[in-house]
Amino acid sequence: MKTRALLAVSCLLFAAACASDPASVKDTVLDKARQWFAAASNETVRLDDDAFQMVHLRSGETAYLVGAVFEDRSRNAKASTLLVRPDTQEAREVQRIIRKFHVEDFNGDGVSEVLADTHARWGGWDGGTWSIIQFDGWEPVILHQAEYFETDAAWEAVGLIHECIDTTWRFHARGNATCLAEQTRVQKDEQTSEVTAAYLFQRSGVAPMDFGECESWPARKDLSTDLVAEKE
Repeated sequence: MKTRALLAVSCLLFAAACASDPASVKDTVLDKARQWFAAASNETVRLDDDAFQMVHLRSGETAYLVGAVFEDRSRNAKASTLLVRPDTQEAREVQRIIRKFHVEDFNGDGVSEVLADTHARWGGWDGGTWSIIQFDGWEPVILHQAEYFETDAAWEAVGLIHECIDTTWRFHARGNATCLAEQTRVQKDEQTSEVTAAYLFQRSGVAPMDFGECESWPARKDLSTDLVAEKE
């Protein structure tokens, strides 16, 4: 009971600090994130204050996503993201590594959809996965995802065929509804194929939609896969 009382008081103090000066919200969250993460992990983390966005979990809880860099890790594992939850006074690394992210609410239900990117480069392979996720507590729930990658000369040098998957996402909106038009171009050696699909965001997740109908809706020019990731 005493622990719960102390936690409740701490949450109220945190909220009061943010409410008293909205401009200090980011600084307050980042400061607490460092403290809470250090209390639970021996790893040294550097937070990226340019990668900072509020996110609403499925429960309605307000939390924050913060870009993180783990300098002591290998190259492909350095960039990650922390989920910071003032309500529980914790900051943890997101289970699904997010290199870059952008937060939206595609159907206006108050639960955030997070456009997330993973990206890696190794042994002649360069690619990653774009995902659209929600958070159920600490757990990232994948609503939809698509991969992109390309192999280079090093791949072919050991007798493997050249492969490339080039995926493009475009978002369209009508009223409070948002849909995703997805185009995928697959190349294996000289063989090329293209696939299109569309998805409508609903309260329960995403549902298949006619590609042409989605494309006929007004385009969200402020939102594209360019916001999710820049291939290096």
